[in-house]
Amino acid sequence: MKVYSYEISKEPLLSRLPALFAYIDYEVNGDSAIHKATDSIDGCYGKVIENIIYNGKTYTYRELINYYYKYKNTTEGDRDLIAFMDKGIGKKEISEEEYPRDIYELVPDYIYIATAQSQYDEMMKLKKLCDAYEAGINNGMESVQSICCDCEKYEKMGGDKMLSFLQECIQEANAVANEYYGYVSDDRLILHFSINLNCTMNDLGLLTPYLDVWEGGKKYNVGDLVYYNYQTYVCIKENTGYWDNELDVILFPYNIDEEENCFKLIKEALPDGTKEDILIGVDEVVTTDSKLKSLRRYKEYTDALGNTSYPDYGYDWLYYYRVGQVITYNTLNDDLGNIAFFTDKVDEEIEEGEIYTDLYAYGDIIDEINFEYNEDSNRYEIVFTYYIGCHFKGTCSGKKYDDDGNLLYYFENFERDTEDGYHGVKYVDRYTVESDSEIITDFVINPDGHIIDTENFNAYVRGDIESRSKKYEFVTYTANQTHDKNINGSIVQITSIQSQISAKVKGERDYEHNWLLRSDYYNGISYIPNTNVDVFIDRGSTAAMEKHIKLGEVKTLDDMLLYANGSFFKIEDVTG
Repeated sequence: MKVYSYEISKEPLLSRLPALFAYIDYEVNGDSAIHKATDSIDGCYGKVIENIIYNGKTYTYRELINYYYKYKNTTEGDRDLIAFMDKGIGKKEISEEEYPRDIYELVPDYIYIATAQSQYDEMMKLKKLCDAYEAGINNGMESVQSICCDCEKYEKMGGDKMLSFLQECIQEANAVANEYYGYVSDDRLILHFSINLNCTMNDLGLLTPYLDVWEGGKKYNVGDLVYYNYQTYVCIKENTGYWDNELDVILFPYNIDEEENCFKLIKEALPDGTKEDILIGVDEVVTTDSKLKSLRRYKEYTDALGNTSYPDYGYDWLYYYRVGQVITYNTLNDDLGNIAFFTDKVDEEIEEGEIYTDLYAYGDIIDEINFEYNEDSNRYEIVFTYYIGCHFKGTCSGKKYDDDGNLLYYFENFERDTEDGYHGVKYVDRYTVESDSEIITDFVINPDGHIIDTENFNAYVRGDIESRSKKYEFVTYTANQTHDKNINGSIVQITSIQSQISAKVKGERDYEHNWLLRSDYYNGISYIPNTNVDVFIDRGSTAAMEKHIKLGEVKTLDDMLLYANGSFFKIEDVTG
């Protein structure tokens, strides 16, 4: 088990004002409970404040206090909220007119009414001392002379007048504390932390078939199951393998010829109907982010003077795009660098000028660019149809042999393989063309009748007509779509150009009748390891217990002297 130790500062949770907001504290049994501010002599100072309801909404104390300090000395902000916080803070000014500071030197400029009770208790102690002082003086007791300093302090703190004021503050503090206790939210204070959770996956290891691997020369009977070349076969004819006279080796008797086939794939031997092709097509409209910009033929536009420019935000240029132009593609190559084929081919079968559809070549391509009038929206539109990850066919442009006699061949003019409908995702983007666009002025013959010069337009998007002076701008912001996305706990609005996609997937139900097991020594290994076992153990010609065993065969001293012609036991004469 992984344990995360996360330390945080409590400071943002604490109140640094002796205010009257309800707070959270621990009980004797360790459970947390909500307290009124008057339960503490300093109000909610140093306490964690519970969430507060204001105008029907729940806020944290930190949110409210930050807002309060931001707008309290301004004319902006919610003045009702500022008044709400002022009342909860409970700060009262003490005027100098009522309490002249030359007389009442110890009277503060202001007081937090949450602390009025503690100040009242302190002044009551002083008042009792003063009463005792006056009583002692009247009775002639000189021992009370030392109390006169406390009486002076009491008067400087405001005397009986301040005591009455504190009583009023205590009553007000209790009322406000009760009121703000009622503002406690049912949504208790919750702390949110961003914790990086790492996932660790333990591979249980390679699955090993619980079948005998086919061995040449071993006799197999009808119905026997064997494992060969990662597939399971069933014996349909008694055999020991196929002897190839040319190779002088025993071959696996499958796909030799019809008469010599002695094994059959287990899935081919299943009853009809257990194997079928599955065609999955996406018929409904599915939208995703557009990939059109990845098919630009240039990264930037450069005019005749060498100045570069880019489309404005929300716009794009037809200048960047051409039908049939392959921008990115990937191929699988052999050791010589040639593009590999699906099927086996000899050198004579590859001819210059021929189109091949069995190449390991995939990539992205714009299939169509159409300019049309949309009667529903009453506007002109550019429609891009392109494929991401489709299969290519190519034309052999040349071949030659290197110095070692290896054939090198080259391909060009890659096109989308229309016969292969199971590779690639089809994207369709629709963009608006504004009325003053060069696309309309150059390619619309009759704007009122919405007659489009498709011949010249198609020639342009195919690259038959090239013009660097015109960019042919169209609108992309009409295809924008905004959606919310959660990023690190925050909801962020993401705006992107939307595209319609469709794809087909061809699947085949496959069956592998086999028993499988996991060997402990394959734990954590996902692929079949290449092993080369070439171990020879020489155990020698002796054994640890050999002498003891042979000694057990000896019955007399003569037997010992004559054992193995007297050469096994070494006997020394020590009588001399």
